[in-house]
Amino acid sequence: MSDLAERHFLDTSAARLLAAVICLCAITLMALLQMGYITQKSAGDGPFTQCLNERMAKIDGMVSDGLVTEERAALFRSRAEALCRSQHPAN
Repeated sequence: MSDLAERHFLDTSAARLLAAVICLCAITLMALLQMGYITQKSAGDGPFTQCLNERMAKIDGMVSDGLVTEERAALFRSRAEALCRSQHPAN
């Protein structure tokens, strides 16, 4: 048998061309993401985030005023997140 008949697909020019195309697609996708052409809905603008931010600010205020300990505040934070998720389930 000849050497050419035993060549694996990964050793062919077609495989190298395919790899180059995939690389160019990946670079294009990264550039589009970086420039903001492909964006995901920002979770920072939704009612869930507003609810959570308000509750977290109140809890942080209670900690800074010395009304609750940090351990109790952690419990309050988890409950605040659960409350906001129940009020705004779509987010």
